[in-house]
Amino acid sequence: MRLNADGSFNACLGSSSTQPTNFNDKPVTMVIPQATGKMLLNVPGYANGRQTNLIRRIQDYGSVDLGFAGTVANDTIFSLLSQVDGTLLAGGSFQVVGVDLRKYLARVKPVGGVDASFADFAATGSAIYALAMQTDGSLLIGGYFTQIQGRASKGFARLSAADAALKSLDVEGSTVTWHRSGAGPELALPPILYVSANCTDYTAIGSMSRVADGWQLGGVALPVGWFCLRAQGRSSSGQNNGSQGLVESVRRVWRDDRIFRNGFE
Repeated sequence: MRLNADGSFNACLGSSSTQPTNFNDKPVTMVIPQATGKMLLNVPGYANGRQTNLIRRIQDYGSVDLGFAGTVANDTIFSLLSQVDGTLLAGGSFQVVGVDLRKYLARVKPVGGVDASFADFAATGSAIYALAMQTDGSLLIGGYFTQIQGRASKGFARLSAADAALKSLDVEGSTVTWHRSGAGPELALPPILYVSANCTDYTAIGSMSRVADGWQLGGVALPVGWFCLRAQGRSSSGQNNGSQGLVESVRRVWRDDRIFRNGFE
């Protein structure tokens, strides 16, 4: 179901001719918003007497997105983490995802199915419970394990980023755009833009809106001279996605309002 910002019921989920998905008493344990407005769901279930987990994607009006291949893990998924590039990281007690060997950690492609470019985790233990991505794309993992890829590591480790996490904060006129791409963590909520005349004390300007390559806020009344901008958002991760991380970019900006600042024409 979907709630409005004030907590009241929102009937728009499933209000189109396509009815919302019914999971028949199966719990949905995680909901992951995506840049397109679609949502990834983790749906635990059973197959042949064994716990399984199914990752599905639904449209913003509630029906199953047939463009996403439903991805099945052969045991519990405890944590999901969405990346800016559309890929999805899953941690749990599974050892197989789809038909591929993926022990406790797997990456799912933007269209569903296992991402073969992300190698098997090769961990010794029983589960990955928590995932968190740092702003540079490095992955923090927590769980019950003693070795990772042959190296001793008990319960907590960091994996290096295979791809760069890119971001920039740009100003054009009265419009501020926060460009984000690559391997960084996707945001769970729209980011807030802040401004500071002394680059120390910040004041919130407003919530940014989604654009093709990031987030944007227009009609901003910016100071003249030197000032700082900060775009700040939150990502969702941890065990059962119950914790949050902070993602931000800060830029010092010079704005000149002199009439002939660009010379004569």
